[in-house]
Amino acid sequence: MSTAWRLGLALPAMLGDREATWDDLRWATRVAEESGCDSVWYLDHFFLQRPGGRLGLQECLSVLTAIAAQTTRVRLGSLVCCQSFRHPGLLAKAAATIQEVAGGRFVLGLGAGWFEAEYREFGFPFDRRVARFEEYVTIVTALLRGDTVTHRGRFFTLEQARLTPPAPPTPVWLATARPRMNALLGRFGDGWNGAWYGEEVAAFRQRLSALQEEVARQGRDPATIEWSVGVLALPTATGTDSAAALAAARRAMPPFASLSDDALRQRIAVGPPEYLREVAERFAEAGARTVIFSFGATPFSLQEPALLAPTVAALAR
Repeated sequence: MSTAWRLGLALPAMLGDREATWDDLRWATRVAEESGCDSVWYLDHFFLQRPGGRLGLQECLSVLTAIAAQTTRVRLGSLVCCQSFRHPGLLAKAAATIQEVAGGRFVLGLGAGWFEAEYREFGFPFDRRVARFEEYVTIVTALLRGDTVTHRGRFFTLEQARLTPPAPPTPVWLATARPRMNALLGRFGDGWNGAWYGEEVAAFRQRLSALQEEVARQGRDPATIEWSVGVLALPTATGTDSAAALAAARRAMPPFASLSDDALRQRIAVGPPEYLREVAERFAEAGARTVIFSFGATPFSLQEPALLAPTVAALAR
């Protein structure tokens, strides 16, 4: 008997070799909503660097607000909002508004940030990001709980701040990897995402086990956290071989060119929907309650748009 899991979709910032537009995001969301997918997720960056050059992106919270207004069933979330880009009070206020529009379907994912080039270009401080994040997540979660917050810290100051109208309940997922951040997950997080993996489950299983031990050391029951995994996948049509998909991955990511097929599959799951379901079930057995697929060789990309609808529909059954 297979382990139950929820299907998530990473909305594409890139289709093939071009930037995704709002119309592309709206289309992918509609596919997810109509096919029975549980959740859709979008990233939070000003831009990224991909092998073909600079990749421009839509603004995360604006996209999620629009999606919230145009859907009725699918969960939606940030994977993840960068704490450096917005004051914690502003982010909490925006999250509360999106939650109101979504009718309780919004998940706020938070991270400390990592892409130094966008920090440098837009003038955000790149130093002491974990220290800043400790204050940041303390403030955001308190405001979203409905607390009145007075905070005089190293980086932020709030005086009797509260959200009005009160915020609807909003789950907060934290992106963590190292002990100091993992401890914050145990204190504040409602969920966690490990990304990105291919067909190999062992590394995820080991990482999740260590993280759950750290959460337990914080006095928290790991079962109270929604554990999720991000999986890179290249779908193929049922009955076709994977050679073309593997070749597409090598074209999309030049560093993959020297990898054997087996080594490449460790990074990207390749196959028809029924095989991708097997991959998802292996991650579910390893502890992932939600499996978020990105159907391209890089996160938040979509290599073959024509395969999105049939793949999502088959996985969501």
